[in-house]
Amino acid sequence: WYEFASLIKNGMADKAMEYIHNYILWISGTGSLDIQIIRLLCTNVVTINITVLHELGKKLSQVFPDCYDVFNEISRIDTLEDMEGLLRYFVTEIINYIQSGKEKKTSQLVEEAKKYMGEHLCESDLSLKSIAKSLY
Repeated sequence: WYEFASLIKNGMADKAMEYIHNYILWISGTGSLDIQIIRLLCTNVVTINITVLHELGKKLSQVFPDCYDVFNEISRIDTLEDMEGLLRYFVTEIINYIQSGKEKKTSQLVEEAKKYMGEHLCESDLSLKSIAKSLY
């Protein structure tokens, strides 16, 4: 699951969806499973995603501010298809949230670099190194 968590952190949605799909195929290949076991397996994947958020200093309530209760949704799962749909939605929302934060940070960094360059444009020692040093 380390690889899956890494996909989430790095915003690799297509690969994460493939991982989920392969997990569902694996579960279906194990034979007829009790619905409670399916729900437990789904909870495991959700917990991995919540752990990723926690590692990034984020909370689930920041991703789903409108009182989305994923654990209540898990209790409504009746089939593997339901599980796959829930996981696809959940993981997509988390990846989108993480990516939007990265984009904001990158945009802010670009603006700071542009400001520094504007303020030091006439200086002979203006270089990529000096810009980077001012930002970090």
